Amino acid sequence: MSSFFAPILFVISFYIFFGIFVWIIWSLPRNWLDNLTQSGKIWIKWHRETSAKIITCIAFLGLSIGAYWLTKTSNEILFSLAPELIGTSCVILVIDALYRYWDEKQEKQRVIAQMRSPTNELALDAVRIAEDEGWLTDGSLKRVNLAAANLRDAKLSRANLEEARLVTTCLYHASLSEANLKGAEFIMTELGDARLYETNLQDATFIMASLRGAHLIHAQMQRVYISNTGLQNAYLNGADLSDAQIYSSDLSGTSLQHTILDRVMYDKFTTWPPGFDPKTVGGILVESDHKG
Repeated sequence: MSSFFAPILFVISFYIFFGIFVWIIWSLPRNWLDNLTQSGKIWIKWHRETSAKIITCIAFLGLSIGAYWLTKTSNEILFSLAPELIGTSCVILVIDALYRYWDEKQEKQRVIAQMRSPTNELALDAVRIAEDEGWLTDGSLKRVNLAAANLRDAKLSRANLEEARLVTTCLYHASLSEANLKGAEFIMTELGDARLYETNLQDATFIMASLRGAHLIHAQMQRVYISNTGLQNAYLNGADLSDAQIYSSDLSGTSLQHTILDRVMYDKFTTWPPGFDPKTVGGILVESDHKG
């Protein structure tokens, strides 16, 4: 009889131990990470993901040992317990996958929230994490609200910020080259000296924004709406502003070499570089009351 009950007791005791271990890992509070340094958070995240894999390996090891023991003891017992053992293995894998999905979702939400920080150092740390995780380009930031964020000097090249809300956001000297900012809202946004080479700004809105000294070389700016915005000394060489609307804005000192201005609508309150006549390149003067 002892040889009969030994493998069963082994399997039961193993799963009791395994269940307690999983419960300990699962019940760890989620907010205890908040006071740690960012590098510590990354290490703990890696550690917890690795722990889940170790748990799965231990489970399979236990199942293998139990199955081998049962095979030597009784084929009948093995065949009766085999479905339960396989089912338990599948549950372990599902729990591990759900846990990693939940953990990544929570971390992504936390990082995006941190990107909205008015503290530049915290916001830049969040950008670096998002870049490492691939969240800058995978669509996670589509329609994101980064209002009032301090992203000065942020490295956001090739980021997908389509239809982002960037109201009063500081992006001074930020790198946004080849980024997707189609339909984004730039209201009272600071973009002075920003790098926007070949950036997609189609259908974007600029109201009371600052683009002084910004590099918009070869930017895609079709149908962009610009009002009461400063573009002094900006570089628009090769940019495409077809069908754009520019009202009450200052483009004095702006470089417009090879800039496409087909059907651009502008008003009498818009200031162009000395000697430049937008009508000669397809611009359309319209009556407006956009003077701010």
